[in-house]
Amino acid sequence: MWRWSTGVRTMLGYAMCFLALGSALTVRLHSTRTNLPQYLTREIGDDEFEELLRSSASAGHKWHVEQFVDGSRCYVPETEQNMAPVPDDLLERGIKLVEEATVGKKLEYLPISYWGYKFINSELNKTVIQHKDQHQVLLGSMVKADPQTVQHSLERDEDSYYISERFGDGDLCSLLEEDRTVEVQYRCKYDTPLEIILDLKEYETCRYTMLVSIPSLCELPEFGPYTRQTPANTIYCTAPATPEFNIATLVEAYKPTFLGHGFYHLAPHANLTHKETTAMLMYHQQPIPGNEEDDGTMDSAFIKHSTMAYMQLLEMGLLNGPDGLPFSEEGNFTVYAKVIGFDGGLITVTRFQISHGEVIIDHVVPEVLEDMEQGNSEDYEQQAPEQLDEEEAELTSQSDDPAIMRVHLQEFITPEYDAIE
Repeated sequence: MWRWSTGVRTMLGYAMCFLALGSALTVRLHSTRTNLPQYLTREIGDDEFEELLRSSASAGHKWHVEQFVDGSRCYVPETEQNMAPVPDDLLERGIKLVEEATVGKKLEYLPISYWGYKFINSELNKTVIQHKDQHQVLLGSMVKADPQTVQHSLERDEDSYYISERFGDGDLCSLLEEDRTVEVQYRCKYDTPLEIILDLKEYETCRYTMLVSIPSLCELPEFGPYTRQTPANTIYCTAPATPEFNIATLVEAYKPTFLGHGFYHLAPHANLTHKETTAMLMYHQQPIPGNEEDDGTMDSAFIKHSTMAYMQLLEMGLLNGPDGLPFSEEGNFTVYAKVIGFDGGLITVTRFQISHGEVIIDHVVPEVLEDMEQGNSEDYEQQAPEQLDEEEAELTSQSDDPAIMRVHLQEFITPEYDAIE
């Protein structure tokens, strides 16, 4: 069972968790509020929030309230930010600086995760690649001589301008049946003396954003910070209705591995037995629907994300059989795993099967939890009831429902792109 620890938290523990869960720690403000303008954000209490609404209405201010799935609300002022005027040729001059700084270079980004990333700017094209050992996935490319593939624009955020380039023609995404795409943002960063990749995020399924620091852009003041002429507006938000995940507990009990698509694999540390804690999955995006009135859209997205997370577990060798050896794509097996939310509460139990080259993901009714309670994700096949038929498993819906995802393994096999090197 999930248990909350009351032990003393150390600074070292917090530092470890911030490194391991850098993206997860911002889930409340970024993953659930991505549609908000990039203004200053301040958290206030419910009473203060209601008073803010009353005073704003009396003063005739323009504003609206955003409601989020975590129960929080945000007061968003409807005022435009005034930015300093820019020269007509700013984009052209900025692109020239970017090209001079990166042409003929290959930038590497190796975050604390399974995948690494490359940005390659050759004489003919630009490419962004996701890689691990010999496996490579093309996230997007741009042919410089083809006007149809060159998409760049001058964009701005709360403080400054930056250059955005959009790369298409990435590898086929099986979940969307579309090519992957990536937006590359070139920014001025005074504290980075060299051209480096600052970050890469998958903000939607098979849609990516890469941040690249170009120090020479700082030569143009418009790309530097503090070009805003008026102070930023403040967005006031209430706290979520559900408690935040206790990061100190995660440090003490689990080793997190980020799988992408909103999932972490939580494995107990070696000094803990399965009776104290068990391996499970954590999903830190919106929960799946829990009532009959929902249209199933969110549930379908959850199943798709689960499939990608399990395939990542399989590729990383984190799904093992009773003999301790990792399962392979060529085998036939079934594993079960509990899925918790970011607050530690149980979302569902998933069943992951590979049978004759076909992947099947579905939900399992909570009644089977007692039979699996002392096992971890690789032991659930032994711990679960021997006969788990359709009545006991009670799948999400019939097999033709998109919430039950069946895909063949070859859809996950991506050709290598050694020629790009």
